[in-house]
Amino acid sequence: MRDAIITLVAVVLALAAIDDITTDHATTGFVPERTALVVCTGWFVFLAWRIWQSGRRPLALTSLAAALAIGLAQWAIGPATAPGRVAYLVTLAGLGCFLVVAGALAWSPLLRRSHA
Repeated sequence: MRDAIITLVAVVLALAAIDDITTDHATTGFVPERTALVVCTGWFVFLAWRIWQSGRRPLALTSLAAALAIGLAQWAIGPATAPGRVAYLVTLAGLGCFLVVAGALAWSPLLRRSHA
């Protein structure tokens, strides 16, 4: 359950960082926002590895693909990025994937308890 909660917090933090980057007109490099995105992506990669270790290979590979997509796409997002741009959509889809992963992680322990 802990991984599900951390993943949910990481998704919310990443969404907040993306929102700040795309709606702000600052001339700075958005260092705190980019750092938050890198940390969140790092968590997503670590989570994919943990899922792989637990034997859920398809979920792990999907998670890793989503984490890599987020990591690569976020560099193409900047101030005034339109919501229809591919990088923006890829990032949102990847974060949506991690919402599903968080749900799967939260639901999985409940399923194991009911079969025991």
